[in-house]
Amino acid sequence: MPATKARKIGWGVLFSVLALSTVPAIGATSPGSITITSLAAHDYLSDSVDVEWAWKRGDKVSSSSLVHVYVTTNGYVWNRIAANIPIRSGVFTWDTTSVDDYAYAIKVRVKHSPAYSVVSPLFVDNGDPEVRITSPTASQIVVEGQSPDTAVIVGSALLAADARDEMSGIASLVWYLDGDEITPNADGSYDFSEATPGSHELSVVAADFAGNESSASIQVFTTPGPNYAASKAPSEDPGVPEDPTGGADPTESLPDPDGDPAENLPDEDPGVENPVPSDLPTALPTP
Repeated sequence: MPATKARKIGWGVLFSVLALSTVPAIGATSPGSITITSLAAHDYLSDSVDVEWAWKRGDKVSSSSLVHVYVTTNGYVWNRIAANIPIRSGVFTWDTTSVDDYAYAIKVRVKHSPAYSVVSPLFVDNGDPEVRITSPTASQIVVEGQSPDTAVIVGSALLAADARDEMSGIASLVWYLDGDEITPNADGSYDFSEATPGSHELSVVAADFAGNESSASIQVFTTPGPNYAASKAPSEDPGVPEDPTGGADPTESLPDPDGDPAENLPDEDPGVENPVPSDLPTALPTP
């Protein structure tokens, strides 16, 4: 919708609401009265809406009475949209697509009687909201939330959309990946690492307060990011191979180069025969 037209509608609705705020709402609180029960002030309406009423017998109001239905945008000029409805039926179905999107007051009045009931203002909105995805964008590369401004998504990416509705406003934005609803984090980001690597359809559905919906979608290519790989690394200690020495210090079996050579000899007889016979004659001293 062009901005100029949107501004005109906005100002028109504002003035209409101000005018309609002076229209009295009458309830069925005494005999010979009627009241609208299905609508409340500031409701948003679209498509077909049931206008229901309750009534009480009294002066010029009986089960054989007939009802007229009127609408207005300014509180002064009332346009009749239904006539001669049996009061006992208690309902009239209003096709709101027959009027422009705008602010209205609606009135039901008993024919040939001063009894009537008004609800104001009511907002008719049959226009779909406008929505487009602003992040990520097609042909964009996102690596862990950072983009070189060039949708290939590695890890996580910000999800954002520009949605607007000139009449009732945006009530909700819901994101989908391949048709399955996904929920962004509090900061608006979403981690695509759990998705199967490859091509996917990312879409968003915008709904206004009248129940109208619009959607937008783009194709993205996802792959797990480095943070996902780190999170999937084994968290348990793989363990250290058993020490073949049993924990003993291997240096304890080495000779001490600075100690007494005798101290480094084995304490026990290794069982090797002495190559020098012990009964060799001892050399005599020189005279």
